[in-house]
Amino acid sequence: MRKIIPVLLLALALTSCSDFLEERQITGINEDSVYESEEMLESGIYGILGKWYSSSGLLGEGFEFLAQCSALIHHGLNTSTGRTKPYYTSCLLYSQYSSSIKNNTFFRWCYDVVNASNVLIDNLPASPVDEGYKREIEAEARFYRAWMLFRIVRVWGDCPLRTAQVSPSDIDAPRTPFWEVYAQIVEDLHFAEQYMRSPARVSEVTPGKDRASRYAATAVLSSVYTTIGSLLTASDDNFWDSARRTPDFTPLGIQTAADAYTLALETAQKLIPGNPAHDPGCPYRLAEKFGDLFAYDPAFNRSGEAGTYTAWSNPEKIFTLPVTKTTYSTLATFSLPPYAEGTAFTGDLETTGFGRWRPNRWVFQKWCETYPGEKGTGRAANVYVGSADPRLDLTLYHTQVYNMKTREWTPIYPNAEKITSNVSTTHVFPYLRKYWSRNYACDYGEADLYVMRLAEVYFNAAEACAELGRLDEARAYVEAIHARARRSVADGAPEADAPSWPSDAYGTVEEMREALFWERIFEFLGEGHEWDETHRHGATFLVNTVSKPKNLFLLRPEQAKYWTSGYLYPCDGDAPYQYSEDPDEVRKGLLYAYPNEELNYNSTLTSDDQNDFWYGI
Repeated sequence: MRKIIPVLLLALALTSCSDFLEERQITGINEDSVYESEEMLESGIYGILGKWYSSSGLLGEGFEFLAQCSALIHHGLNTSTGRTKPYYTSCLLYSQYSSSIKNNTFFRWCYDVVNASNVLIDNLPASPVDEGYKREIEAEARFYRAWMLFRIVRVWGDCPLRTAQVSPSDIDAPRTPFWEVYAQIVEDLHFAEQYMRSPARVSEVTPGKDRASRYAATAVLSSVYTTIGSLLTASDDNFWDSARRTPDFTPLGIQTAADAYTLALETAQKLIPGNPAHDPGCPYRLAEKFGDLFAYDPAFNRSGEAGTYTAWSNPEKIFTLPVTKTTYSTLATFSLPPYAEGTAFTGDLETTGFGRWRPNRWVFQKWCETYPGEKGTGRAANVYVGSADPRLDLTLYHTQVYNMKTREWTPIYPNAEKITSNVSTTHVFPYLRKYWSRNYACDYGEADLYVMRLAEVYFNAAEACAELGRLDEARAYVEAIHARARRSVADGAPEADAPSWPSDAYGTVEEMREALFWERIFEFLGEGHEWDETHRHGATFLVNTVSKPKNLFLLRPEQAKYWTSGYLYPCDGDAPYQYSEDPDEVRKGLLYAYPNEELNYNSTLTSDDQNDFWYGI
């Protein structure tokens, strides 16, 4: 029997996505006409994309709190509320409680996107539209479903595998083992690789719309294989109990971590120019300068040997989510600082919440120490206030803030000076600057959000080479990213000396693994990679790379008690919070706890399935 989207829901989807569609009058929508034209099928795709625009999802709090659980991102408004809000305190355990409202809303949002994809896929067979056109639509819908399932399985592990539309209220479904979810993701991405539109076809059918092409499926597939490889590398130290069950990736041709990394490398190389496996039809390449990725001036253009591109059509944008003036982006606005140079924001941070989401001082200092730059003076002499890596200044505002109480500009020696009575704790940190609107107004973000860009494919190739023992090749992929970073200075200025790795840098797989972790963080800081990079390598890696060094950092004299409330989250007494260094405890935070909404209404779950560990329901 033909399945029909309720007319009202479709109309709402079309209304919410009006910015993506050509202006036209659509009349006479009824149950017989919902899928009868190419136009309506395109509307179905925009209906899926419309689900992404939610304050609980990629543009807002789901993204925001997911990043906080990495211990790399700080939330500026927790000074007075952390003790009473479980979604703050659970971040200190690298996770979210079952009772956290951020957990519940994020879970619901992820499945909204999956279900929107399923609705369109299920209704395609009965559509009278040309079969080839329908296959393109199905491939794109399956791509979005695959990406969201990939998001879900990395956060919750075992999860309901939905490949058909259901009622939004129907959450009474068994959880599927995570490795079977990965198998569905790979199946969807292979289908998308084969049948999604080429970049030229995207431009032909939807000119001026930043829609994903088949190469986006290839790019995401390289990340899927890389993630599986990292899980299997830490198979005895990851979120599952290897004594009770072992993930089975053999249907994907994967028995070992090396198998997964081999597939990751082969897949990534299809997209990377300059190697024999490169697909000649793939037009993507690294932007000439790092700053070009976040240049939103309509007059911007860059001409070079590889051609000309603008701020809105740079060649690295494999998969972006367009954000328009009528699409509210909490991610963009909540990273905007008060009174920073060049901005139009004059509101009170402590009452509006804007500027609340930003990297913490430990990450800032790690970056500056890795590629050393200027140090502070006086009491700030022990800390860095800048880096020789040009990406730092293009990623962060960290030079000055406006003192809301004295109404004066205050220089930042980030992460050093004792907070005085005249400087609020929420105003003394580096701020992200990647996703602000062009006029720096605190209204709507106009920056397209990078879900995935080509640099990630380079890192996937580098990690695969490193894990396969091919360290020289891994360095070569990283140096391509570094070369771009060194060029990322003002036009006409000499290239920077950093970042760069010596030819003998990181001579073991273990050393290279940690170095690649930090290089990913520096390159993608604020773009939503923080959770995945801290959590996929297992508990011991998380302890050694995050818990222990961050704990030592918090005990430095210049990071002492005067900073604790403004730095992380409130803690009892004057001692700074210390992250657990016990792998058995940290392992419990490698996944989000099952949200209360599912625990309460999913009758297929038992007490053994709740995955709630110490958090309490």
